[in-house]
Formats: sequence, C-alpha cells, structure tokens
Amino acid sequence: MGQARTRKLAAFSEELTAAWESEQCVNFAVALARLTGWLIHVDWWVPSMNPDEDIPIERFRPLRVYVGDNAEKVFDVRGLRDFVSFTQRTVMPIGTPYGNGALRTRYYDEAGLTKVPLLVQPTEAKIAIATAAIQANQIFLAGIQPRPPSSIPSYLAAKFSLGWCIPFAEALRSVTGLVPAALYAVRYAPYSGGTSGDRRTGDGYFHTVLLHPVRKGEDSWGVASIKEIAERFSVLDYEINTEVHESMVGRLKRNSPENFGIAYTEAERVIKMYRRLAP
Repeated sequence: MGQARTRKLAAFSEELTAAWESEQCVNFAVALARLTGWLIHVDWWVPSMNPDEDIPIERFRPLRVYVGDNAEKVFDVRGLRDFVSFTQRTVMPIGTPYGNGALRTRYYDEAGLTKVPLLVQPTEAKIAIATAAIQANQIFLAGIQPRPPSSIPSYLAAKFSLGWCIPFAEALRSVTGLVPAALYAVRYAPYSGGTSGDRRTGDGYFHTVLLHPVRKGEDSWGVASIKEIAERFSVLDYEINTEVHESMVGRLKRNSPENFGIAYTEAERVIKMYRRLAP
C-alpha cells in the first residue's frame, strides 16, 4: 500500500501527462535532463530485426523520449522504472502499429535532437512548463539518484563509456599517470536487460577504467568504486586485468588506427575541457 501511494503521489496530472505523451515526451525529457544532468534517450522503431543492419535514420520512427541514468534506470513522465519493464510495458506497445521491426535506443544531447526525425521538436515555452511541473513534484525528483561527481556532460560521458572507453582510458592515463585495466564479467545479474549501449562481448569483457587506490576506478562518469562501475553494466562479480588492456590497445591501433586516433584526440579535448581533478 505504501509503495502504491508513493507512486500515486509522484505521478503528474493526467492532463499534463497526456499533453507530454502527445508529443512523445520530448519537452518533459529536455526539462528533466537540464534539471538533473542525466542523459536524453530516444527509443526508435526500425524496419529490421537485425541489430547490425545499417538502417538510414530517415527510416527510423520515434516512439518515446525520456531521461535515463548511466545504468538501468529510466525517468519518464509515468514514473521511475527499470529499463526492462519500461521497454516492455511502455515503449513496445507504442511500436506495435508499425508491424515487424525492432527497437533501437539512442542517446543525444539537446543539439542532437534537432538533427533526428522526431515528430515534434522541443520549444522553450513548453520546456518551461515541464520544468515548473517537475520542480513542484519533489517526490518524483527525490527518487532520481544524483549524477556521479563528474563535470563531463552526460552525452559525452555516455559516448566514452559505451563505445570509446579504451581510447578515453589511454588519454586519461597520459594526464594522470594512472594504470588502465580491462574489466571482465564473471557473473551477471539475473534477468538483466542491458543498457542502451550494452558492450558485452563473448569473452566477458565489458569496460575499461583507470585504477585508483582502494579499489576505485575512473571512467568518463568520474571516480567510483569498481564494484559500483561494474553494477552499471549489471555485473555482480568481475575480474581486473591490466595486461589485456594493453593488448586491446595494440589491436585497435593496428586494426583501426584512424578511428583510434580520432577517438583519442576527442578524449583529450573532453578531458582538458571538462574533467575536474579527481579526489
């Protein structure tokens, strides 16, 4: 009863919710991202069941815009949910009328939203209305975990966490002198759905961090215990391997030297511009 009452009290009015949902919640999401610093996501329907098929963005169909953390939590107009239940109960039914296809999740900064085929674009007037409603709903805001202590914007933090973590670690090593290490999963959480940028591999590798004292690590989201970092990827038990990181760097430089160089240069720029000195 207590949990049900909390959800009810945290809900927004049906009138506001219906207005936001009629525009796929884009104004709500932008307002919430500004207030919390967390990441804007868009769930898209695409006409292919093959996750590796290159589908032009013009063929994507937008389903829902929302805010998420750097793990499995979704912050939506209908409440705070885990990624799996939100996908199954909220997003997939929206995509049903499109027929055979699949769901793809992408993350964006505000500028990026203007470059993709949303049905409507956010406006400052509607963002202001959403901001006021969110600020008035302190129960809803209290349920959102604060961002880790990193000054790197969430879009860039996600980019270097879910794709470019190895070149980011190399660039950060040149600044800090800390040792990078590859993280390998020994045991995943049961029924974990993975994040929108799931980077699991067949051998168990899932992320790279810089090693700090007392079993702490640093990546683009900042400094945290390695246990907390692993939990972001739904990993319960893990192994740390510095030698494998070195071999992975060598392989990337040999196989994709141009791409590695671009990622490394961008990581240097981001670190120089945004990173605060780690504690």
